[in-house]
Amino acid sequence: MTKIPLCDTDGSIIGTCGISKDITKLKETEDALHAANATLAEQKTLLEQSMVELRLAREAAEFKVSIGDVPLMRELVRMFLEDWQTMPADARQALDDHDAEALHLAAHSLKGMVGIYCAAPAFHAVSVLTDNTRAGNLHHARKLLDVAIQEIARLTSALEHFQQDL
Repeated sequence: MTKIPLCDTDGSIIGTCGISKDITKLKETEDALHAANATLAEQKTLLEQSMVELRLAREAAEFKVSIGDVPLMRELVRMFLEDWQTMPADARQALDDHDAEALHLAAHSLKGMVGIYCAAPAFHAVSVLTDNTRAGNLHHARKLLDVAIQEIARLTSALEHFQQDL
């Protein structure tokens, strides 16, 4: 709304004059747009979760095919679930100590452990960390390690479910 003073011939204010515009439709449209965006965001999240679940199911199937021996698969999964958690601690300690060689060894161990599970995102994350530490580059190592650990945690969850299905 816009208001301006209304003056008489002497310049004295005798009132106001205003112009207004009804923006009800605009506000309703904005509200509808916000609601649609919220719904879209929820659907995107659900789709992303479904894609992760499908990828994990595909990777589990690939693992079954690549190993083929159920008792061996059980043993490999058991070993992974027991052993993987100490490796990030070793990597973090190497980072804290600014020890590129120790970090590279820890990252390389993680890469070897993850490599047999057909888990492309986890393997890729650990490979990038390994490549950076091989060159002694610690600049982005903490972030790369965090990403690798996040992907390995997803793999761990998938292996726990997979283990129940064996």
